[in-house]
Amino acid sequence: MIVVRYADDLVAGFEHETDARRFLDAMRDRLGKFALSLHPDKTRLIEFGRFAAKAWASASWPWLPA
Repeated sequence: MIVVRYADDLVAGFEHETDARRFLDAMRDRLGKFALSLHPDKTRLIEFGRFAAKAWASASWPWLPA
């Protein structure tokens, strides 16, 4: 796991998607105990790394101009 913290922001990197999902669920539960929550528009799981770059390059994105 890689964690990078910026003031009130956090980036966490995981090798496996299941670990990332468990971490996200745990963060939601922990913050909820203090009446806090993650912003739904700013919180997401993304793929990164060399395999994600290849998948991104080969995907079609209909909202992008040709």
